[in-house]
Order: sequence, then structure tokens, then C-alpha cells
Amino acid sequence: MSIIYTATSHPLPRTVGTKMTTPPRRSPPLRGRGHAGLRALAPMVNIHERSPVPACVPAHPDPSSSISPDDWRRLEGATFSVMCKIHPTVSSQHLRARVIDYVQRLFRLHHDGYQVISFGSVPLKTYLPDGDIDLTLLCAAISDENLENEVCAILKSEEQRKDSEFEVKDVKYVPAEVKLVKVPYSKIVDLYGGRSSL
Repeated sequence: MSIIYTATSHPLPRTVGTKMTTPPRRSPPLRGRGHAGLRALAPMVNIHERSPVPACVPAHPDPSSSISPDDWRRLEGATFSVMCKIHPTVSSQHLRARVIDYVQRLFRLHHDGYQVISFGSVPLKTYLPDGDIDLTLLCAAISDENLENEVCAILKSEEQRKDSEFEVKDVKYVPAEVKLVKVPYSKIVDLYGGRSSL
């Protein structure tokens, strides 16, 4: 199970939660196997009284704050060096663009109706240096039952070619709810072709 955390720049409203004015009620014991004699307390509390929302650190702190200007400059320098190391480089952007173009040309050679669309971290330029390329493959002219087989067949035939632009190997079909074909590329890029269910 995945948990997705989102951040917002808006503070939480002050009306979250309800303040209790009477003591909490005890619930009756739970019945059934393994729960004999357990009781639960469920008081309603105002979450702002328990854990106040921390104030955001300003981009340029007040000189009289607890962080000295020298410490702040060192922190910004360290952050900048990390961002330079994980930020997409021009060469990684060109490589991903070439791989996407190659996959588009490969499928259009077999059927003019194929449409290959990049999504996820690549078009948003938020991928890590060893991140994957997420692609969706659409084709209205081919039935859903045959699409996965045809995609695998095209990639496996490309796997046999010695003169292809990119080395295609270890083609794997993943029969999930959203069908996937996984193709590792150059030990740094996993190329996924997800079939759209539109």
C-alpha cells in the first residue's frame, strides 16, 4: 500500500477538530475472538492545541534569527550542490528524447495508428539520474486482447536485431490491471509502455 503526502502553502483552517467540554465516554467492550475485555477511548480534541502548525522558514531569514548568515549560506550551498547532482542534465534530457523518438518510430513502422505519449517525471523534468521513462501506447485500430501481444512481438523482434539504434533486451509483459511491458535500457532507464484503458 502506498501513502501519498501532499504539501500545501495554505495553513490549515482553525476550525479543524472539536473541543470536548465533557469527559470522554467509554465504549463497551469489543466482543469476539481476541478482543475480550478491550475498551476504546475516543475523545475529540482540537489538533491546534496539541500540535501547532510550525511556521515556515523564510527564504531569506531575518539576521536576528537563530540561524546565522554564515550557516545559512553553507546550507544553501550544500542544497545547491545536491540539486546540481540530481537535476536533469542536458545530456540526460537528450538521451531520453532520443529513446522516446526511437520508440515512436519503431511502433509507427509497424502500424501508422500507434501513438506513443510520454508522461510522468520525464516531461515534467523531475526524474532522478537513474529514473525510468514512462510511456503510454495508444492504438484504436487494434483490439485490447491483441495489443499486448503485438507490443511484445514488436519489441522482441527488435531485441533480435543487432543493428538497432538502441539495445532492446529482457522484454517482459506484466499482466496487471494496467498492462505493462518492461524493457530495461542501458542499466539506467526502465522503459515502460502502459496501455491506456480509455
